[in-house]
Amino acid sequence: MALHNVATVVLRQGDVRHAQEMFRESLETYRAQHNREGILRGQLGFAALASTLGLAVESARLYAAVAAHSRPNSAIHWPPEKFDYEHYIGLARQTLSDPAFEAAQTSGRAMSVEQAVELRSAYRWLIQRRSPTWMRQTI
Repeated sequence: MALHNVATVVLRQGDVRHAQEMFRESLETYRAQHNREGILRGQLGFAALASTLGLAVESARLYAAVAAHSRPNSAIHWPPEKFDYEHYIGLARQTLSDPAFEAAQTSGRAMSVEQAVELRSAYRWLIQRRSPTWMRQTI
């Protein structure tokens, strides 16, 4: 959990490369522990990363998938997480038309947790394409 939180701060500071590395490591740890809540938190990190890189549809889909599978008392509903969610989903929403945003959200809500993790993996090539050249080796 601590690594995910640090990655969130690092992303806010604009260091996309290190944030991505930390989100990836954090998600891998959660997956190895079979920690469903942690896996969902990890997806939040990649949704924020996608939003930062201008991948609005991808971000909206991942956020919707996480929201669909989160419990009401989940850590992702805590004020700091909600603050980040509102910031990054706002970036995605500004980029998309209302119908496109709703379509992405509907698609994300229909996904299982496993599909969302696979989706994040499928987005790696998009993230690479949008990332600065110096970052591409680490994704």
